[in-house]
Amino acid sequence: MGYDIYSAEPDIIAQFNSTVVWYYGTDGNTPPNQIDFVTVALHEICHGLGFASSAASDNTAVGTFIGRSFTIDDEKVLLPTNFDIKLENAGGTKVTAFPNYSLALLNVLRSGAVYFDGTKARAANGGNRVPLYAPDTYDQGSSISHLAESYNGSPHALMTYSLPAAESIHDLGAVTIGILEDLDWPINQNCFPTYLFVNKDYGGIQQGTILNPYQTLELAHDQSTNGSTIFFLSSGVHDETNNQVLNRKVLLRSANGGNTVIIR
Repeated sequence: MGYDIYSAEPDIIAQFNSTVVWYYGTDGNTPPNQIDFVTVALHEICHGLGFASSAASDNTAVGTFIGRSFTIDDEKVLLPTNFDIKLENAGGTKVTAFPNYSLALLNVLRSGAVYFDGTKARAANGGNRVPLYAPDTYDQGSSISHLAESYNGSPHALMTYSLPAAESIHDLGAVTIGILEDLDWPINQNCFPTYLFVNKDYGGIQQGTILNPYQTLELAHDQSTNGSTIFFLSSGVHDETNNQVLNRKVLLRSANGGNTVIIR
């Protein structure tokens, strides 16, 4: 069991702009002129759980890691955060190895090539380090503390740095979950929804795990008030043998009549 080191301080402080036209629904059907509040709240909670770098710069000459202040032998010291120590440059050098308050560190922070390297995050990202948002002009509050823009439009898009109107993302995504695990948060797999994922272009038998299901990252289901409709859009036999649990009425159908679905 853990314990509360700073019992007199809040664990997370999140401020939401009252002038934004928020959509407070939880159905993901955000209107074109509104911002999905659930998506933003999930995003900020992930930051509060440690998905954030303490890097800072005014873009003039130096970059630094602010870190967290600790008192050791009556002397205050700044130590990099758990997130910071897992950051690497393109060549695999730890970003925290660059001198603090240096141009060399600033150049890394705005290089377009900063990666989070953790065991769980790598596994969720196909065995590769996770690229982070590191534009050539350092953007305080956005740079390094978000996933790279290449994740936009993917199931991992929650932790990219911007959210347009009408977009809703109510799943953390496997990469973000992996990062949180690497930051030492325990993950309860039983909390994940029992969605079925299918690959509309894959014609063979599809198998997988809840974090990388059926050889795809594409969610192909359409939820309705009566349950879920799962669309198997490719031809072939889909033998789902990995103990999926269906806890609501589900309609399985083929878009072209050429599929067989086996549920055991």
